[in-house]
Amino acid sequence: MCGKCAITVNGLIRPAEMGITLPHEHLLIDFSCRYVAAADEGELSAQQPALADRWRLLRTPAGYKVNLEGTDLDQSAAEALWFKKSGGRTIVDLTGVGLGADASGLKEVADRSGVNVIAATGLYIDASLPDWVREASTEELAQHLVDDIMRGGREGIRRGAIGEIAIETATDLELKCLRAAARAQSRTSAPCFLHVMSGILPSFRPLTDELIAIYLEEGGEIDKLVLCHQDGSGDDLAYQERLLARGLWLEYDTFGSEGVFAFGEAYIQLPTDTQRIAELATLIERGHIGQLLISQDVCYQTGKRNWGGHGLAHILDSLAPRFRAAGIGQDRLTNLMVDNPARLLCFAAENASAG
Repeated sequence: MCGKCAITVNGLIRPAEMGITLPHEHLLIDFSCRYVAAADEGELSAQQPALADRWRLLRTPAGYKVNLEGTDLDQSAAEALWFKKSGGRTIVDLTGVGLGADASGLKEVADRSGVNVIAATGLYIDASLPDWVREASTEELAQHLVDDIMRGGREGIRRGAIGEIAIETATDLELKCLRAAARAQSRTSAPCFLHVMSGILPSFRPLTDELIAIYLEEGGEIDKLVLCHQDGSGDDLAYQERLLARGLWLEYDTFGSEGVFAFGEAYIQLPTDTQRIAELATLIERGHIGQLLISQDVCYQTGKRNWGGHGLAHILDSLAPRFRAAGIGQDRLTNLMVDNPARLLCFAAENASAG
């Protein structure tokens, strides 16, 4: 009887081959959809990265084009190698349409670094999406996602997840993409990652229920649904447990980011890593460890070690003592970073082919 496998850019792997896994990262990304020029952008050093500019990039992350251009293969391979040297084995890249998706580039990063890379097929926020997405029907978009997973799309490189499916302002287009993602999930069994704002913005939590209802209406499986960016939602434990009772996953995926998040004209303070760990500890104590995921969502250049940031190995290299101090020892970290991702991401039969 065939077991379940994860789909990487280099083929299928069994659960035991996944090891320590980051379920939400961006090895290669064009984040220019967030760009709003900072008044002092012209004052940046000609050579980047420049330590003297780091304060500007942290102050207004989306205000400088250079901070949004994460498409350098050499830098991405170096970041993956640091993760590997710290014990990591698998990275899920949730860079879909609207963020410069590059499955071929991800394969090169995987080949250079020796890390397992799982590419995703997704549709980002309304403002990022090209005309062909706007003109396509829900069914056409669903078929596009299915084709990426089952046959590898135009590159012939199969994707192993659906995401990020981004819903911020819940436009008709974003909701169409959500419906398409749910249909694709039901036809492939691939996990589906939703970029939602309900973690740090309580006012968005009622919308989350509506999004889940749409996902289920289109046939999506609840135990394959991941709500991203739930860091900070521990201010409402009842909200968290109501969602967890439905059988979905909560993802704490912005470890290492402790600054501000620009959302329109608002600047929202992100949680600290210590707060994230404390919230996870509470959920674990209440018996929810089997539905939790952790990652770092490195999407700005300032998050990379090449640019003076924590990099992809932040949880492994910097935070283990803080997890232990909060009562989350190595066995529980293994649950969060090995067992849970393998259970979520392994869905393809081991004798399946890309054809």
